[in-house]
Amino acid sequence: MSRAGLVLSLLVPLAVRAAEPEAACPPGTALREHAQEFACATPDGVGEGPFWALRDDGTVQYRGAARGGRTHGTWTSWHANGVRSKQAEYRDGVLVGDFRQWDEQGRRLYAGRHDARGEMDGTWTRWWPNGRKRTEWEMRHGSPHGAVAAWWESGARKLRGRREAGRREGRWTWWDEAGSVAAQCRYESGAVVDGRCGAEAPD
Repeated sequence: MSRAGLVLSLLVPLAVRAAEPEAACPPGTALREHAQEFACATPDGVGEGPFWALRDDGTVQYRGAARGGRTHGTWTSWHANGVRSKQAEYRDGVLVGDFRQWDEQGRRLYAGRHDARGEMDGTWTRWWPNGRKRTEWEMRHGSPHGAVAAWWESGARKLRGRREAGRREGRWTWWDEAGSVAAQCRYESGAVVDGRCGAEAPD
């Protein structure tokens, strides 16, 4: 089952099951099952309402809802140990709004937002397993635009710069783990015009 474009009639006909309390299928739909995947669907097989998938041990792998055959609303997945793994918002099959990701211990790994067209937009952040920030950067409608910074796992500064329309711009600085400046250079429209740049890229 596609997470982003849930159209149940594309692949294999699904066996119709009696509605379970967990499903709460909308009127005019029925719960269908195929290979541990469950979804409410219209008689012609178009997803409408809740859908989810189970692992072999019965734990929930992911859960969401569809509207007109497309993922719509909050979509959530879980690690095998039951800890939430990812959470995203969809509108008619398009990623919009907040996106979050966690590791198996429930620690933040990744977070940001998508605009109405499904493009990364605004501030995006990655974290080290110890909870400290790893990278933070700005996006504008799918293109890197604005400040970018990175830190060593210790929390010490690693990199700082700026991008405009996806290209590096202005003064960029790199630090080693001891806190000393390791490299510094200046960009104009993505080209180095002064200084020596570091090898590390924002990750």
